[in-house]
Amino acid sequence: MPQAPNLKRAFSLLLDSTVRLDFLLPNGIILPLELDSDLSLYEAKEELWLMAAKQPLFHELQPKEHYIFSGINSETADSEEFYDQSLRLRELPLLLPYLLVTEAAQDSTLLEENMQNSAIANCTGISHDDIVRASELNPEVKWARVRLRRLANMHRKLLQDSGPSGLAQYLTAAAQRMVSRSLQVMLDQMGALTVSAWILDSKDQTNESEVFVELGIGATVQDALTRLLELQTELADINYNRRSTCSQLTVKSDWNSVKPPDVSAYLLKICCSQAYLFDMSAPLVSFEYVQRCLEEGRYPCLSPVLRKDVCENLVRCLGVSSSANIEEKSYRNATLSAPRRPFRMRDKWTSETDGPSTLKRGDVLRDCSPYKQLEKLARTPHDWMEQDALSGKDLGELGLEPVSSLWQLNGYLCVEVRSAKFLAEAAYLSATQSTPSTPLLASPASLLAAAGSYVVRVGLFHGSQTLIESKTTVQMPGTHLTWNKALNFRIRLADIPPTARLCVALIRLDEGSRSGSTTEYPVGWANLNFFDYLGIMRSGEVTLHLWPASLLQSTDERFSRLYPAGTVLENPNPDFVLQIRIHSPVKNPIRRPTLQSYIDAYSLSATTLTGSLMKSERLVQPSRTPVISAGFINQVFDTDDLEDVYDGLVDSRGLDGSSASGDPTHNLNRSSDVPNDTPCYNEPVLRELVTRDPLYELSEQEKTELWQGRLFCLKQLPEALPFLTQSVCWHCRVNLMEFYDLLQRWPRPLRVPVALQLLGAMGLNASASIESAAMFSSTTGNGQRGGASGVADAYVRELAVDSLYHITDSELADYLLQLVQALKAEAYLDNSLSRFILFRALRNPLQIGLQFFWLLRSEIHLPDMRLKFGLLLEAFCRGSGPLLTFLARQVTALKRLETISARVKEHGNEDEQRAQFRKEISRAEARRDLQWLPSPMCLSQRLGELVVGKCDVKRSKKRPLWLVWTNPDRLAIHHLSQYQLIFKHGDDLRQDILTLQLLRVMDRIWKDEGMDMCLVPYGCLATGPEMGLIQAVRNAKTVMAIQRERLRAALQIDNTQLFKWLTRHVRKSSSGGSTPTNHELGVPYDRLIQNFTRSCAGYCVATFVLGIRDRHPDNIMVDTSGRLFHIDFGHILDNRKKKFGITRERVPFVLTKDFITVIAHGNADVVLGAPVTDTGGGGSRDIHLQKFAQLCAGAYMLLRKHANILLTLFAMMLPSGLPELTSVCDLEHVRKTLAVEMDDSQALAYFHSKFNEAYYGAWTTKIDWFGHWMNT
Repeated sequence: MPQAPNLKRAFSLLLDSTVRLDFLLPNGIILPLELDSDLSLYEAKEELWLMAAKQPLFHELQPKEHYIFSGINSETADSEEFYDQSLRLRELPLLLPYLLVTEAAQDSTLLEENMQNSAIANCTGISHDDIVRASELNPEVKWARVRLRRLANMHRKLLQDSGPSGLAQYLTAAAQRMVSRSLQVMLDQMGALTVSAWILDSKDQTNESEVFVELGIGATVQDALTRLLELQTELADINYNRRSTCSQLTVKSDWNSVKPPDVSAYLLKICCSQAYLFDMSAPLVSFEYVQRCLEEGRYPCLSPVLRKDVCENLVRCLGVSSSANIEEKSYRNATLSAPRRPFRMRDKWTSETDGPSTLKRGDVLRDCSPYKQLEKLARTPHDWMEQDALSGKDLGELGLEPVSSLWQLNGYLCVEVRSAKFLAEAAYLSATQSTPSTPLLASPASLLAAAGSYVVRVGLFHGSQTLIESKTTVQMPGTHLTWNKALNFRIRLADIPPTARLCVALIRLDEGSRSGSTTEYPVGWANLNFFDYLGIMRSGEVTLHLWPASLLQSTDERFSRLYPAGTVLENPNPDFVLQIRIHSPVKNPIRRPTLQSYIDAYSLSATTLTGSLMKSERLVQPSRTPVISAGFINQVFDTDDLEDVYDGLVDSRGLDGSSASGDPTHNLNRSSDVPNDTPCYNEPVLRELVTRDPLYELSEQEKTELWQGRLFCLKQLPEALPFLTQSVCWHCRVNLMEFYDLLQRWPRPLRVPVALQLLGAMGLNASASIESAAMFSSTTGNGQRGGASGVADAYVRELAVDSLYHITDSELADYLLQLVQALKAEAYLDNSLSRFILFRALRNPLQIGLQFFWLLRSEIHLPDMRLKFGLLLEAFCRGSGPLLTFLARQVTALKRLETISARVKEHGNEDEQRAQFRKEISRAEARRDLQWLPSPMCLSQRLGELVVGKCDVKRSKKRPLWLVWTNPDRLAIHHLSQYQLIFKHGDDLRQDILTLQLLRVMDRIWKDEGMDMCLVPYGCLATGPEMGLIQAVRNAKTVMAIQRERLRAALQIDNTQLFKWLTRHVRKSSSGGSTPTNHELGVPYDRLIQNFTRSCAGYCVATFVLGIRDRHPDNIMVDTSGRLFHIDFGHILDNRKKKFGITRERVPFVLTKDFITVIAHGNADVVLGAPVTDTGGGGSRDIHLQKFAQLCAGAYMLLRKHANILLTLFAMMLPSGLPELTSVCDLEHVRKTLAVEMDDSQALAYFHSKFNEAYYGAWTTKIDWFGHWMNT
């Protein structure tokens, strides 16, 4: 697939009031026309046809309705068909001012398919032709696409058959989550659950009545709905009687004053949103919205609505039953063009499994049987597909000879390096002499032009662990490089593990003129799975399209220039190609053993091993040279352990499970000779090891202990599996046989932290300790990424993924950011993790799907991930059915904002920028793109009209756009009248996203442990390279804005201003003991102080652990409920800003006297006194400050208790290329702050010392804040 050109959407190409376009007609005539740029494509076609009627050969044309326009897309450089006839000429993303008039497909099915492909291409940023072309060129792409599309098509048919109710559930079902311990304590203390609701009078739609209902703590949705409908009936009866009395007429009532309405015909709607409570049997407190309201001290606001209204409005909104625009009933006079492809409920779709019948009332869509069938398809192991694909019949059709088993081979690995070729395109680029300081930033062509010789280095890896010492060719000068050199590796083909990969690098050697030393500069690299996607060993001639050296991380002398953690896909636009030949001892294809083959071989060997050892004199074959080199990392199984070679002990399994001769058990390891029931392990050591953090580097002795105690771990310590994988000798078949046998019997499902460690956090230190250490070193921040981590073995990863099927959607959403990064470590395009995430994203678009889409979309520009992520995006868009309409609207809106932001930045003056911004969003086409669409942050939030008067350009460096929309919900005036988002272009928001996600995880940890620290982890979404959206927190101001209200506070002299501002928002007591409403401003005084104290403690601990720096009063905010929170996380992991070489921040976290004054209830004279100690001594005499110190210590110890999950999440982000998270060394700060090497008492004393340091050093923070105020 071609790499996407670095081109922007060309809204500016046709910006003039009139534009000149060349139209290419099907009859061969080219008509240049000058048209108004505000014309739609439909209107332009009318004008074109009037002019074409005056030209020759007009009679050759069909009616204009049979044609559409197409042009060259400026983003993909591919042809794009424009099916939306309402698009204006100025909006077309044209690379060149040409439009081709093409005949649209007349077959309705083909036309709909083309329209869907066009919509998918618009959403993914990859043209349909690119995907098809890649499938034709690469059989693995075709294979993966077929599997993913099978999953997508099955889900799409499921949606089509689910009926309107199922469709409504799919797009509007409210999110649920397990009740935390802190909330459960709150519920136990509550006498009843109070719910507010708005009852609408069907006779008079302007008549709205708010009611409050007290329910039991365990009340279900049905209980609440029944009670609210009873109240609605009572109110309707009262209103009817009042109207009847006033008119003094006797009429038949339209209301049934005896029986309430049918409960099954109604749903509960979350007020001011488009989310509904469909699961009637679920407790109210299981919904995230209700939980959030209770934690914030608000009443949940729910309203009963007719189920049929919800379904009909949604169907009408999506254009399911008609192609009309969105009606006023849904969005207050909104207008929107018809969806690219209508989604039909009963559209016929080829599938092997029948879809569900129309969903019945009360059924939960995600629990229906077709979803279980869909899950079964997603969990289908790869081995099953291998056996299906490699049946004897299929082999004949493919023209392949009978397949040999890898275990039948006695040869060694031999790779012949043939030649390297510099492609012509590189030679024409201007060459710049590279220097040792900037070799990675130079283009490949500049390296070509530089003087020097070239070598090729080849290595064999399992993940990031080298299996054998790498080999290097001799030097070859010049630009026409031919080696024809065979590199022999001392490892048997039969010993190569299933997930091994060959890593190749082309390196330029530069001999220093003075020192005489030789410096290596990597030119390009490539990786190749040793076994292809069907399990067939690579052999014969292979042409490698090298990736540029700029994707590497460092030029450290220790680095072997190989990049085992890089992609195995080929570079679609290479500057260099390298030809190698992998020698095979036989002519026919060679297949790697399956998992069952290993297990069967071990089972057979286990029954004969004891007797065979007694008769070793007769069984020993002539000695062979060991296959392990001195460069092997895992020294548990050293060379001496492999001297005894046994052949023929195990009758290995063939492809079809039948017996086949071979050599499956040579190089028996002495550690494997120990009988299984021999207690030769040290149990205390094993139990201590499993408590270690995932970044702990095992010693060789500890690896030996783990392997010897493997059976004990199987039965008693299943969480030891991540560490056990580090003690496996991956190059030894016998050890692999036993390990796979253990893996089959391992208790499942694994705990979530264990599964995540296997997928992305183990083996980092092992891979970094020898040759790959420099790969993870510092980077220049130009999109270069650290290597993917985790256990490379596909069967281990399948076990980890299989365990994730058991977690809830809310828990999966917490870890989705890391799981998307773990996709980069997958060796094959079709893998269990891809299918799992795709399945869950399709099943729940609100919690998983939308986030999944934008996580992939924001990294689709990466050349090495473009194909892998593109296949997943295509499958998701194809299988999500009507959701595609919403995604297309969101993508268009974000492109519009990107263009507007670029135009605003063209002006230097703030007033000019603000005027240009409001002018741009006032344009008709901008309003059409930016209004009446679901928010990219949350599908249940519908953005209404832009409030232009409140939209603004912020003063910060990147000039973010402050956007305000109305809430179109009719009850929005009572609760949430506007939505506010910030669009930022020019900043990498991924580091903010990671920090906010970790804050959410910390918040969940504390709540599950019974502590609510009142954090505010606001929403943040990356939508592309260096751009995204940020949720604006309502009713909040920065500390700097609060201090500016008084000069003494801004000068950092007055420490009481923050407390005074907060107390202005205290809720006054309700008069007459009436029930307070949700609209009353402020919160009670005690709750306000409690909110501030808890949130301040939470952020003190969190910022300390995460090493969040650059804390000044403009990125610390407080809302009117008292919650303090931090924003703008540009510096984490203790990366401190410096000025003139001096580090400004000198405290571990921010705890100024302003905060202490609020915590002490306004006592500005409170002091800490003696330092706080872990024995309870010292501290302040003020009881509030004492409790605050204890709260911080308790929160810290709880995070330390869950240190493994936090470190795992950090480690899994290494492949992301974040500017301040590029190496394992960066994670040492978190290991240090969490004191993972200390016991509890030592860790508590350590935190108390940091608390004292922050308090007594607060004066330095005040000086920094004063300087910040002076600079602003």
